[in-house]
Amino acid sequence: MLPSLNIFFEEGFFMCKQNLSTKEAAKYLEEIGTPFTAKTMEVWRCRKTGPVYKKIGHKVFYRPKDLDAFAEGETILTTDAV
Repeated sequence: MLPSLNIFFEEGFFMCKQNLSTKEAAKYLEEIGTPFTAKTMEVWRCRKTGPVYKKIGHKVFYRPKDLDAFAEGETILTTDAV
């Protein structure tokens, strides 16, 4: 299980942020080892998939805890694993 990271690395500094833009969210996912581009995240929003996000006015934001949950993924049991 990934630790819940409430810090964001940017230009040599760690910042505590509760709302990350799409670009910041993509960077955050990269930092925790689940790299996806901001463009991919935009496509996911159109397809109603990907990490949980919220809108404030016309702006889209992601919470680090939601990105952590997304990066944790879903365990799929194969017939070999049973």
